[in-house]
Amino acid sequence: MPNPLRGALARPRWQLALDAWALIVVAAALWQIVGKVDAYQWDVLVYRWGGGAFAEGRSPCGAIPGQPSYLHFVYPPLVAALFVPLAALKPAAAKLLWLALKLAALAFTSAERDVASDVAETERGEPRLEPRLAVSAA
Repeated sequence: MPNPLRGALARPRWQLALDAWALIVVAAALWQIVGKVDAYQWDVLVYRWGGGAFAEGRSPCGAIPGQPSYLHFVYPPLVAALFVPLAALKPAAAKLLWLALKLAALAFTSAERDVASDVAETERGEPRLEPRLAVSAA
């Protein structure tokens, strides 16, 4: 059975250094976001408010009470139905869930990019037998 770590470490040192730097940047960003969950991700506040207004039969459009005037739900009211589950959660839990969903989307996108790269290498006659370690920063 091939060792995926050995294949990942066989890459040039500058690529390993770049991956390590990206991992450090992502870890620092996550530390800031999770450590200050009330200060960041204001977009979740808007989505959560829109979902709650929709669930209560109110219009989600317009200003959010107690928030700056530039924070308002700008999507069609039917889109607010997608955010009703967020409205059922406490703000911190909704923000952590939203962060987890964004990280999952980033991982999926990174994996898709690697698959596309592997296909392109195979089409050029360069088969990839060992998976590579993929670290991406947004």
